[in-house]
Amino acid sequence: MTLGVVSSLFIGGRVGVIGAVLSFTAGVGYLGSQFHLKIKAKQVPTGKQVQTLLEADVEGDKEPTDILVTVKAAYGYSPDVGLDSGPSADRKLDLDVFIHAWLVSEAETALGVKNCQLKITTSQGSIDAERISGDLDRWCLDTDKEESDMWDTHFERVRERLVELNTSAALETGAPREGWLHFRVRNITAAEYNSAAMELVVEDSLSVANLSAVTCTRYLSGKVEGNELGDPPHISPLEKPVVRE
Repeated sequence: MTLGVVSSLFIGGRVGVIGAVLSFTAGVGYLGSQFHLKIKAKQVPTGKQVQTLLEADVEGDKEPTDILVTVKAAYGYSPDVGLDSGPSADRKLDLDVFIHAWLVSEAETALGVKNCQLKITTSQGSIDAERISGDLDRWCLDTDKEESDMWDTHFERVRERLVELNTSAALETGAPREGWLHFRVRNITAAEYNSAAMELVVEDSLSVANLSAVTCTRYLSGKVEGNELGDPPHISPLEKPVVRE
């Protein structure tokens, strides 16, 4: 642009002035088009940016949950476990499954608990789990527990009672609550119990499903189990219900 204007002025006269004006106008138009193209290039998002925006939209569509649910332990029991009546891993069983759950509400107001479900999904489909309430005084947990005194730390074999998770009282904000849930699962193999996708679903008073995957070790015990120090922990039925104080 500069070269065209100088050349036209050097020629002089009316022709030179007209040439200088035309050169200046063309140059300004060229620079404006380049500036416009650069702005558009900066405004067009890259493929990665588009993906990030889409992911942000997907995250925004997810319904937030206000109750944090954690499964701390999972135990299964069947009197048929361990019996020599065919391949135990493939034999269908009726299991009593016990879930030790921990909840804390992050909502601004108190939330109630409407329902608790255990979802089990295998390669063959889903398996129903029936909630059993009010019978945990008929069961106990035998496990090794660390004990300490002023001299040393040691382990002892102890028997613990199972306290049912309180689902009748509202969950106050920030106040954790824990307890046990009992489910009965029919027609499931030991292999499916150990490997199936398992989720605890806690439905709150706003009908929001709060989930926790069962990723802890799943213990499975039968009618006859060792109960010495070092034996695997297990849940078993009591001959007499525990008398609650």
